[in-house]
Amino acid sequence: MTTAAWITLFSPAAAVVVLALAGTRVSRRAAGLVATTSVLVSFIASVVAFVELLGLQIVEQMNLAVVPHATSVAACALLGERRRGLFRADLALRMQQLVDLLRIMNVKLTPALVRDEGDFSDSIASLLRMDLIRAAPDQWHLLQPNWPSDRS
Repeated sequence: MTTAAWITLFSPAAAVVVLALAGTRVSRRAAGLVATTSVLVSFIASVVAFVELLGLQIVEQMNLAVVPHATSVAACALLGERRRGLFRADLALRMQQLVDLLRIMNVKLTPALVRDEGDFSDSIASLLRMDLIRAAPDQWHLLQPNWPSDRS
């Protein structure tokens, strides 16, 4: 949005500078084309800035109306991870970080999320029951051979 606002402001100013430096070396038709193009660029940039600002206001109003719960906090924690899957302790840590961030932003949390804060055991258990996440086997290293001697 900031870039579009600066383009809106400086596009006509740049055309004025270019035409002033060119002086009488450019025809009136070329000067008119440069001026018209700069105003068109400025208009398009102002529309872009307006749409971005309007979009930010809409998202802000939506955020005020939404109350985060354990499922959405866990989904954010999982989607923010680059690798596939998280250990339970890592998931609880990421969820706690998100809850702390939401508190800083004065977002209203559900009572269930507040009660489960810390290890999020109830929230994670309910996500497991609903099949939204699944637990990996405890001894995953026994399922896949790590060394050539493990294959035999």
